[in-house]
Amino acid sequence: MNREANLVRRGDKAARDLKEYLEFVIRIKPAAHQQEWLEACQDIGNKASGQRYCIIAPPGAGKSVFIGVGFVSWIIGMNPELHYGLLSYADQVAWDRAKPIRDVIEKSSPFNYAFPDTVPDLSSWDRRGFRVQREDLADPHPTLRAGGISSAVVSYRLNGLVLDDVLDVKTAATAKTRKRAYDDYVNAISTRMVKNAWQLCIGTRWSDDDFIGELLRLKHHGAPVWTAIHVPAILPNGKSYWPEQYSLDEGEDSLMEKKTNFPQLFAIQYQGDTTGGEAQMITKIATYDKYKKDQNGRPHAEWVKEKDLLMGASWDTALKDGQENDYSVMYIGGLDKHGNIWVIDREKDRFTISEIVRLSKKAYMDWQTYNIWFEDSAVGTPAVTTIREEMPQVPCLEVSTPVLTRDLRWVPAGSLREGDHIIGFNEEPSNGYAGQRNLADAVILCTSQEDIGGYVITLDNGEELPCTGEHRFLTKTGGRMAATWQRVDDMYKKLRGNRGTTYSLMQYFNTWEQSSGRDAGYLAGAFDADGCLTLGDGLSGALHFKQYDNDALAHVKKCLDALEFKWSVTSTKTSKGVPIYDIRVLGGLSETARFLGVTRPPRLLAKWAELKLGIRRFRAIGTQHIVSIKKSKMRVARLKSSSKTYISAGYGSHNCDTVYYGGGKMSRANVLAQYIHNGQVRFPSMAPWFPDMEYYLKHFPFVDHDDDIDSLFILVDNLLQMQHPAGYADRPRAVLDMR
Repeated sequence: MNREANLVRRGDKAARDLKEYLEFVIRIKPAAHQQEWLEACQDIGNKASGQRYCIIAPPGAGKSVFIGVGFVSWIIGMNPELHYGLLSYADQVAWDRAKPIRDVIEKSSPFNYAFPDTVPDLSSWDRRGFRVQREDLADPHPTLRAGGISSAVVSYRLNGLVLDDVLDVKTAATAKTRKRAYDDYVNAISTRMVKNAWQLCIGTRWSDDDFIGELLRLKHHGAPVWTAIHVPAILPNGKSYWPEQYSLDEGEDSLMEKKTNFPQLFAIQYQGDTTGGEAQMITKIATYDKYKKDQNGRPHAEWVKEKDLLMGASWDTALKDGQENDYSVMYIGGLDKHGNIWVIDREKDRFTISEIVRLSKKAYMDWQTYNIWFEDSAVGTPAVTTIREEMPQVPCLEVSTPVLTRDLRWVPAGSLREGDHIIGFNEEPSNGYAGQRNLADAVILCTSQEDIGGYVITLDNGEELPCTGEHRFLTKTGGRMAATWQRVDDMYKKLRGNRGTTYSLMQYFNTWEQSSGRDAGYLAGAFDADGCLTLGDGLSGALHFKQYDNDALAHVKKCLDALEFKWSVTSTKTSKGVPIYDIRVLGGLSETARFLGVTRPPRLLAKWAELKLGIRRFRAIGTQHIVSIKKSKMRVARLKSSSKTYISAGYGSHNCDTVYYGGGKMSRANVLAQYIHNGQVRFPSMAPWFPDMEYYLKHFPFVDHDDDIDSLFILVDNLLQMQHPAGYADRPRAVLDMR
């Protein structure tokens, strides 16, 4: 047989047999892993009957050349009167992939042998689409139209469609962009398919809810609509899927090298494993089921009380720009005295801001949460601003409790308003020294009032301090030297249980009232005229009055005694030998503040107002032992200050703040997995939300939403940095180590 006859023979066979066409025209020999592709495409070529195939294979498996060029040019040659579409994640990408199809039809001699009657219509031969010559001259639609998933290809009626990598790194990055690509297909493209139109989707996997995942979930009368043809890079027998091209374990670019260096990426894109598989980060979850349940199947409040859990709550919200359709997730859990975390409840939905605020407040009312932590990347948005305003601090004081203002007045907590200036201090010790804190200028951020059940602390000096159980004071416990923050309800439990623990509140100021008497008036005038105020760095604070030995000096001494100020006097002589006496008010910063607050000399108060409090240290003037704590009803003022602290009745007080939290997802999941795997974090197995939570934790990072990982990590990280009240004396602090 001569060469021409052989070409005609091969061309005739290629027109009916795709394998021959690929070898003869495209010049590729189908590999072993492509045999199922070949069968599926040949099935379509034999008779189009609405077939839908998803071909899932690793990058570099030859999908685009085999399907996008070989099969598409073959099917056009077989049926030049019909219309086809080629879609990718962007217009330019689809146009680039359509060009080889045009080149084959226009320039390939073997193609001409296979389909001599399929001839380009050069009047409509464009990168966006092209026509071949056909009998129906009135047909306005191109033979092939190429474009992005949201392009104008949707305006054409199609007999066949190839979806070639409709997601890329950018569009696969978020659930919202993945959903948009799928919605474009469902709403605009799939509706353009004519009866018996075939569809081929080829690509690699990105997540459980990616484009291919959504297609494979479609069912008709219980049967899958799409047929999956899946080729993993490493086959079940442990061999390479294409050993001629990709070595299993030899060389720097081997499959095992990729698997070792990039396990998550390899699992999803090379193995097509969206269930976690070997790259699954969280593989097992510790549960508990022996607990008293409420009507919703979650642990009952009485059970939580018996476990003596230090409770907290955490949020990962969809408040960031561009995440309006994402989920927000809240976890509620508690730390026991052994350092274990018991997850109690979970909320997940597309919540509005007001719903998030409502659920956060409810979490406090139901569980008396120590704190609520919010994921950080939304900070600064209007949504978070609203939450800050609508989440007044839960710990609070009885409305008549005096709070120290910046201008040295003690005002009832219930009279404070947003924007009022008060004196605060460092929430934690500065310079690493446990007993040292600095003053701070602070502002009241928000207030509210409520009638609520609280506690009354009775001190050994006879004072009574009404407040809520969640309120925290700087307190000395037992024989410990350093003061720590203690909740009132925790101290109540210990004292009631007769556990031998003692508590003493750190007192930093005596309270006072402005005096309208003659003694105070005389001192105000005298010190404004001949006195001075000096406040150096650190602990120093001094009030001086200088005068000759005269009636004025004697009267100042008399007034200081009358108002119970301690003082000292020194003298120097002038150049003429006349003595000048210097009276100094003793007692450091606390007594200096009391003097200014009681007598209110205008000139010295103005100087006080100009002082920078942040560099002034203050220390306790004493401790007051707690004699008893009793429950009581009261009207309370909820206060939130910019420093998170304030001084109430002379004692250091804390307003728990809503904390905003940041961090990376993969590192969070890796660290979180350690604590879940060793059983340190436990979940209620019969809670109605458990199956959904288990799925999203075990399938991370191959899931449509990663909010569970973020929210749970924030809860665990913060609770493990707390010390349970039962073990302040000896329990080591547990922390999460981000690596």
